[in-house]
Order: sequence, then C-alpha cells, then structure tokens
Amino acid sequence: MSNLIEYANSEFNRVNSDEYFDMINKAVIELLEVFGKQGHSGLSAGITRDNFTRLSNFKPLTPLTGEESEWGTPAGKDQNNRYFSVFRNEDGSAYDIDGKVFSDDGGKSWYTSGKSAVPITFPYVVPDEPERVILNTEKVK
Repeated sequence: MSNLIEYANSEFNRVNSDEYFDMINKAVIELLEVFGKQGHSGLSAGITRDNFTRLSNFKPLTPLTGEESEWGTPAGKDQNNRYFSVFRNEDGSAYDIDGKVFSDDGGKSWYTSGKSAVPITFPYVVPDEPERVILNTEKVK
C-alpha cells in the first residue's frame, strides 16, 4: 500500500462515517490508486491535480474567448458552451452568474442570489472560487 493510500485511510478514520461516506471514501481511494500508479513527479502531480479539479468542476483550462463558437442558446438565452454560468446579453456584454457568493453568518455558510452575477470581459479566466462577500458582520457572534 502506498504512503498516499495509508495517509488517506488514516484521515478517513478520523472522521465520522456512514454508508454514504464509506462509498465516497472508497471512490477517493480508487482515484488515489490511479494517481499513484501514474508515477508523477512533483511538477506533473501538481498540474494533474489542478487540471483534474478544474475539469471535474466543469471549469475550462484556458480563458474563455467570447468567440461566437463558444455560445449556445438553451432556453432562448445565450450561454457559454465552455462554462455554463456565463451568459451574454443582446448588446454583447457578458456576465458570470456565479461570480459572487454571500454569507450573513460570518462565513460559516455561503449562498448565491440575484446579486451574484458579475460583468466580465474577454478573455475571461474563470476563477477557482467566486468572490466571497460577508454581509452584516456586526450581527455575527
């Protein structure tokens, strides 16, 4: 058993688990086994992890260009085919509906709202995380 698998199992043993999380833990171990068999160096391991994370979250590896080939019109609204939270207005301006998330409990939980959309310009590098905005900090205990 590799050090990575031993480490993962040790960490899984520290958290409460049930049948659902046991299934997830098994899936993670399978991914780690494949990753371990690939023989990455430090550099390629980091790039592989970063690319896997972005792609598994349906985030593009390169900036969106705004070119016409990137757009579709599901439900009559121009939507980017490479990143589904980007939309285009009739005037050609574009926005990311997941650009901001909000917390009203000091960052314990986050939500989107009608104010989550942010205007964008191309080329657009999709961020790893949305902008986080904490509201009503004076009410947080």
